[in-house]
Amino acid sequence: MNSSSLFFPAGRMIPASSSLRRAATAALRLSSFGLLCTSLSAAVLLQHQGSHDPTTEGWTRLAGDPGMVGAAYTDGTTPVWQIHDGTSTTATRTLVYQSNLSSEATPFLTGWRMSVSVRIEGNNASLGANTQALFYADHDAAGTYSATTRTFYNLHFGTNSSGNMRVQLFQTGGNLVYNLTDSLFHEFTLEWKPGDTGVSFYIDGELQTDAYQGFTANGTQAPYLNFGDGNAGATTAKQNWALVKFEQIPEPGSVALFGSLAAPGLYWLTRRRRRSCGGAIPVDLG
Repeated sequence: MNSSSLFFPAGRMIPASSSLRRAATAALRLSSFGLLCTSLSAAVLLQHQGSHDPTTEGWTRLAGDPGMVGAAYTDGTTPVWQIHDGTSTTATRTLVYQSNLSSEATPFLTGWRMSVSVRIEGNNASLGANTQALFYADHDAAGTYSATTRTFYNLHFGTNSSGNMRVQLFQTGGNLVYNLTDSLFHEFTLEWKPGDTGVSFYIDGELQTDAYQGFTANGTQAPYLNFGDGNAGATTAKQNWALVKFEQIPEPGSVALFGSLAAPGLYWLTRRRRRSCGGAIPVDLG
């Protein structure tokens, strides 16, 4: 084919000006990017959203005391599932919603992401399991499987004296703590991809660290996720859970479709900031 021509449907070749060729190339780039985004969408394996009762979404309620409360609530305009001590006065003030992962190994072949959006009403100075979202895995942060060791990827939430949110990444060798400047809802995300030697942590899409290792301990229990109040200590604070989501990334089949062609672009798209496929991307027409 003549390099100065373009091939159109119905087998017709027409001469192409340099500007037309550049426009066609730009269109191809954009369409390829759209196909890439579509094929690399994540597969949601487990999710709690809004004011839905988690027990209707595949979670099991595990309460240390019947007085603990989990109920639908609206925080301002945001529907949430609220957890608090209620009438519980015992030493077993715990309430978590938990779900086992039927096939936790698969996300460690392709990648996984846990996203959480929660706000705390009242003062909860303790950065412990009073408010937690936990992924209990049989793979470490380098993706290595163990039959006898478990890794806790655990987000602990609390507040300072002004009510501003704080979050702690529970970790062997020293926890990582991040202090926010408001008491609003934020999205907290843990993400791991094959080849990573640590888990990446994002707040509202902005990378905070890519070296989170989790907390390791001996264990043989099957992998699971849970969220809620995992500490028996008394607190007057209330937890408002808007989102807890665990995804396999990318969706099964997408890696095979794109293979090595997509890999360099994926690194650029996802490393520093998790970018939305809905946004515009620059195209060089020069």
